[in-house]
Amino acid sequence: MFALGLASASLAITFNQLSVDVASALPGIGVFLQLLILLAGHLLNFVLTVVSGVIHGLRLNLIEFYNWSLADEGYAFKPFSKQEVTPWTT
Repeated sequence: MFALGLASASLAITFNQLSVDVASALPGIGVFLQLLILLAGHLLNFVLTVVSGVIHGLRLNLIEFYNWSLADEGYAFKPFSKQEVTPWTT
């Protein structure tokens, strides 16, 4: 989840910087393009974040709750038990 947040923050910084660059490069129409880039970029970022979070959650649920193992795989669990130990005799 940290990676999703980090990627989202990087995309937000990139769209912010791109919009500032466009606004400074084009003095007249730059403000309109800046708003368009901000709106479209952050909307895309939000959609990607929600979709990736949902897909990641579904993937974890599938791995956790779907029976992936075979019936005869592994060995039966035998819990530890207290066993009597004979002391050394000299």
